[in-house]
Amino acid sequence: MLKKYIKNHQYLLLFLIVLFIIGIIIGIVLYNVMPAVNQTSLTINLDNLKDQVLNNHLSNIYPHLILLCLISILSLTIVGFFIGLFYLFYIGMSIGFTSTFLLIKYHLKGFIFTILYNIIFKIIFIVILVFILIKL
Repeated sequence: MLKKYIKNHQYLLLFLIVLFIIGIIIGIVLYNVMPAVNQTSLTINLDNLKDQVLNNHLSNIYPHLILLCLISILSLTIVGFFIGLFYLFYIGMSIGFTSTFLLIKYHLKGFIFTILYNIIFKIIFIVILVFILIKL
């Protein structure tokens, strides 16, 4: 059943995967062309965010659930499909940017965090988003 579903939507899936990979590449390029002053301020902001998360126990799942619900409702219209495409590109760009930042700043710890948070958590979110976009 899954093979038939993928075969029926193979061109749309290919387009969504290419759009996501282009977003990752643009995120990597954006970090590499960023001035050194902005990179240091980004490091300071990350340290402040880390302290806030440890002290306040913030949850990151609710904004994603709200956004998935909004995109699934908007996907009934043409405008919602393009919003979903833009958001998929944005997720790819944010994964590329944060992965590059963490790898350059924290080396092995950044690599482990990138795999645990960016890859695993966001891939689940991306799979759900892609199935919402294909259901048009």
